[in-house]
Amino acid sequence: MGWIAGVHLNDVDTEEAKTVFGPGAMLATDKAVAMHVSLPDGQMVNVHIVNLFEQGKCDKITLPSTDFNVDTCFLNGERARLSDYINHNNIDIKLPLVADYNGRNVNVSVQAVTGSEVVLYAPVGDYVSTLHKLKR
Repeated sequence: MGWIAGVHLNDVDTEEAKTVFGPGAMLATDKAVAMHVSLPDGQMVNVHIVNLFEQGKCDKITLPSTDFNVDTCFLNGERARLSDYINHNNIDIKLPLVADYNGRNVNVSVQAVTGSEVVLYAPVGDYVSTLHKLKR
């Protein structure tokens, strides 16, 4: 189970996300914190994700690199430039890309489209995403 540390979007250029390890009073910008919990035999943890977004009925976008910056992608299997696709289709980048991670919807948010590059708030893996559709 995990959380992602972040900062308010208004502060993304001036602040760094931090993790806190309470017992050691450690504050870090480059470390993760893990908690290990023993469970009695016969019990298991089931973690659920609450997500306001779901995958839409539109083009499949495959991002072939695990990076913050995306230039090329594959749209329905065809090589394309993601920034051109976003601009040509007037896509609102305030809404996230939604990826399917083993049946769970996980958001990847776009920070900016600059020239031929799409800058993301977090790196992505090699998976298929579809553009946003707000759950009703």
